[in-house]
Amino acid sequence: LEATGPAEDALAKLRDLNLPVAAKEQIEGLADVMVAIQSDAPDLSLTIDPVEIRGYEYHEGVTFSLFATGVRGELGRGGRYLSGNGHSAEPSTGFTLFVDALLRALPKPSPRDKVYLPASVLPAEAERLRTDGWATIQGMNDKSGGKIDHEAEAKRLNCTHIFENGTVNTLTQDR
Repeated sequence: LEATGPAEDALAKLRDLNLPVAAKEQIEGLADVMVAIQSDAPDLSLTIDPVEIRGYEYHEGVTFSLFATGVRGELGRGGRYLSGNGHSAEPSTGFTLFVDALLRALPKPSPRDKVYLPASVLPAEAERLRTDGWATIQGMNDKSGGKIDHEAEAKRLNCTHIFENGTVNTLTQDR
């Protein structure tokens, strides 16, 4: 348990342990992985937890979990494992990313003005508006034959603007 923590310190403590040769080889394999990661990402914070096995039942060798500062929970995890059975088993590496955690890690988007586009607006016009920085929400055709109240629909969809007669107009609550 004392060999858990920042990678350099934890690795030194693991190397000091009186372990069988096979375990010492695994420690040196871990050291090789650390060197490779640090050479590609020198600012990345690495920690070692030699007793962490939760969720790694089929893994062999180095396993990992990904975390981000200020984000609750793992972003993902993975490691080395054998794929296949018997003599056809091959060493592999894989990982799983947790989308909910990744979304929490992303910066919050800055609020953008949203413009409602009636269904009749052509795709090229919608693309031009997006290129100009607008977030666009395309309306639907009314298949029932009734008339769509585009202004009410734009307000329902929390749009700040509506595209009418080739121009973007500001929506107001009393409009």
